[in-house]
Amino acid sequence: MTSCKALATLLSGALLAGVLGASGGGCARAAGAIGEGGSGGEGDQECGDRIVGGGEDCDDGNTADGDGCSATCSTEQGFTCSGEPTKCEDIDECAEGPCSANATCTNTEGSFVCVCAPGYTGPTCEKGPCLVDVAGGRGHSLAVRGEGTVMSWGSNASGQLGEGSTDNQPTPVPVKGLTGALRIAAGRVHVVSARSDGTVRAWGSNLYGQLGDGSTTQRNTPVLVQNLADIISVAAGSYHSLALTKAGAVWAWGQNTNGQLGDGSVNNRTAPIQVQNLSNVAIVASGQLHNLALRADGSAWAWGSNLYGQLGDGTTMQRNTPVEVQGITGGVAVAAGQGHSLVLRSDKTVWAWGQNTSGQLGDGTTTQRNTPVEVQGLSDVVAIAAGDLHSMALRSDGTLWTWGDNQNGQLGDGSTSPRATPAQVAGLPAIKIIAAGPDAQHSFALTADGLIYAWGRNDAGQIGDGTAVLLKATPVQPQLTCN
Repeated sequence: MTSCKALATLLSGALLAGVLGASGGGCARAAGAIGEGGSGGEGDQECGDRIVGGGEDCDDGNTADGDGCSATCSTEQGFTCSGEPTKCEDIDECAEGPCSANATCTNTEGSFVCVCAPGYTGPTCEKGPCLVDVAGGRGHSLAVRGEGTVMSWGSNASGQLGEGSTDNQPTPVPVKGLTGALRIAAGRVHVVSARSDGTVRAWGSNLYGQLGDGSTTQRNTPVLVQNLADIISVAAGSYHSLALTKAGAVWAWGQNTNGQLGDGSVNNRTAPIQVQNLSNVAIVASGQLHNLALRADGSAWAWGSNLYGQLGDGTTMQRNTPVEVQGITGGVAVAAGQGHSLVLRSDKTVWAWGQNTSGQLGDGTTTQRNTPVEVQGLSDVVAIAAGDLHSMALRSDGTLWTWGDNQNGQLGDGSTSPRATPAQVAGLPAIKIIAAGPDAQHSFALTADGLIYAWGRNDAGQIGDGTAVLLKATPVQPQLTCN
């Protein structure tokens, strides 16, 4: 009987050898047979022999995973392989931009990692912070969530919570029908919100036309503010509202008895009108009856009531159009309370002027100032905020400092004693955003990942922790989650 080896040698054809090798006639695999790992006529070819054949994608001479060519000689994800013996190279996935704009892409062996900016989560860091903005009115509070919805809580007698009723809410509830929200501002009993499409929505009391919908009808859910486009920010006084356009123009509507609309008159407006003699504005803020604007050149401007010298022009004369605040250069942020004003300068110092009955100017006195004075004991400040009669500053190390009125615990130091100079709020993690409001007697702080803390007056449940006790003198967390 002829051996299989002799038969294969005699026939010597790869195809025929392959047939014999598969015939089941008791012969082992013949040399050169097409089959596992073979390409025919080139000797035994298996994964790991450095020869690509028999359906292999690659063969780098080993059967190890993780080096681009897998243990079964297929190209691993994240690699490109070529040649014989095969050479595999890592693909730079980051060059294709797989992460969102909120991340830094880091290439790894065969893959990539999206390193999220603070407050962002998700596989590509596409999910924004839980909370991105917060504001307080006299007895109500609001927070903008990362996905653009708004939550509200506290007093609701004028529909200022926007949830469709006039019932107080001691814990957060969603504002009805509002999406795409970017910024929020609260007056005494009304709210305005700038949306991502450049429009503005408003709700709550409308006694003076502060909702800007052409009427004086109270709205318990959001309505569109008339005739506005390309809005990037909003502000609210007690009974008036402001909007800042992308082009740097300022529009105002609502109560105008103190010239706070800046149109040269004292006529109330139920729809927006442009503030006169003001351009290239970067930031706006509203006090109860006055307003502040920072221009792109760092100068500060003010208009409206000046009873306490809060316009900073050296007088106590009401101004129906903007005037420049004396002595301010390099301004990067402004804030306003009932009758006082704050500016943060590029050298990270804070300056204040106006009403000082509770030490809210932070200069160690209770003396009214008609022009700016430097707040004592503060340096390296990156953000400011103002409440009714108190002030706040955030330093670059994430610590929060407060001063001024404290009868409702709004300074967060565990007492109800006022302070004429700044003191640190204890017990908080690193803070990124601070807020209050010109009518607010409570305060807010947000962490980089969107956790919220609140303290101060709570008679209407405006702290949001489910209680309605008179005050909270140290920070607590409202019942607000990120899902």
